[in-house]
Amino acid sequence: MRRIVGYEVKTLENLITRKILLTAKEAGYPALTTVQIRIMRYLFLNKDKEIYQKDIEKNFVVRRSTASGIIDTMEKNGMLERMDSDLDLRSKRIVLTDKYINKMDLLEDLINKFQDDLLSGISDSELNTFFSVIDKMKANLEK
Repeated sequence: MRRIVGYEVKTLENLITRKILLTAKEAGYPALTTVQIRIMRYLFLNKDKEIYQKDIEKNFVVRRSTASGIIDTMEKNGMLERMDSDLDLRSKRIVLTDKYINKMDLLEDLINKFQDDLLSGISDSELNTFFSVIDKMKANLEK
């Protein structure tokens, strides 16, 4: 039977999501979703920059309404807050709350451990090939 790339990618995504959520739950983060974890990490790694909703839309390839809903939920749950921008008075920058900044070291350790487990037995050459193929597929879809 011929393997379908889209199905394989979706299956891998499902397995990754399941493992991330289980790991987060075991570490005491039961209410987080994978996109919330990714956004928190993005905000943490870019804490020296002003990040706006449009940056999240672009980086996570989501529509404005989707980003708005995710940000609203995260703000309601005390994970992040919208603050006045120093650079653009019309926009609100998005920042992690102190509570979640303090949790990021543990979360970063969990992410690194997960990455190590995910890439176990995969050589640098194989990983480079994987990224090369993924980049070509993304470019094909952006045409």
